[in-house]
Amino acid sequence: MAILDTGFDLSHPDFAQRQIVTKNFVGDQQPFHDGVGHGTHCTGTATGPLHPASVQRYGIAFEALIFSGRVLDDTGSGGDFNILQGIDWAIEQGCDIVSLSLGAPWVPGDPAFSPAYESAAQHALAAGCLLVVAAGNEANDPRFVGAVGTPGNSPSVLTVAAIDRNLATAPFSNRVQPDAPGVKGPDLAAPGVDVFSSWLVREGRYNTISGTSMATPHVAGIAALFAQANPSIRGQALKDMILNHCMALPNGAARKGEIGRGLVQAPLDSQSVSSTDRRRRRRVG
Repeated sequence: MAILDTGFDLSHPDFAQRQIVTKNFVGDQQPFHDGVGHGTHCTGTATGPLHPASVQRYGIAFEALIFSGRVLDDTGSGGDFNILQGIDWAIEQGCDIVSLSLGAPWVPGDPAFSPAYESAAQHALAAGCLLVVAAGNEANDPRFVGAVGTPGNSPSVLTVAAIDRNLATAPFSNRVQPDAPGVKGPDLAAPGVDVFSSWLVREGRYNTISGTSMATPHVAGIAALFAQANPSIRGQALKDMILNHCMALPNGAARKGEIGRGLVQAPLDSQSVSSTDRRRRRRVG
């Protein structure tokens, strides 16, 4: 799994035994690092340490091989060129999942999606790689329309909204908006409010933050579990399987433009995933 973000804290004690492949795309000529903490937090949620940390537990796909691409700089900003380079790198490395907790707000006059990102997403699916992307956090920001931002609005990515512990849509989570005709809404939702993970703000103290950025690595980690459970399921088939296993949420029909199919669900075990997939394929065959 690739996490394309602000980098990763390679000195993090919880990850001392994890294999991490790194690549810096921002051109700052510094040793690989995370000058923000955001990428470290997202990596912690998606993968976690090999063994439970001494603090409260976090992380999902602890057996995944981590590819950490630094596509955002120490201000948390980055260009499309760097991000697209990172996606190409992840595909070349054979990653099955790419987690992208980043994006730019959609504003009136923008196209419904970026052709460059949609081309990258289609290329990824053809290579057996799924892009999991944040919906964005502008829904309650009066400066913006609150539609899903770029690249989350690309039709071929898996777009993630944020919900809270009460299963309510986070007020900041971007969604289908009447002022943004044709712009895609979220495909599914995941926990994105008050998420504890591996961002160390000082020795012994871990950060707890909110955003669709926090929801996205939950889905990426669960995607890795599905991929691990069934090695034959990749790309579009993996995307379909994840969506078909979502749990419907209260008032789901009315909230479809906010949460898509519902709450992402992890596979119960490898046998249940394989047998469910076989039943699904027989029905459509």
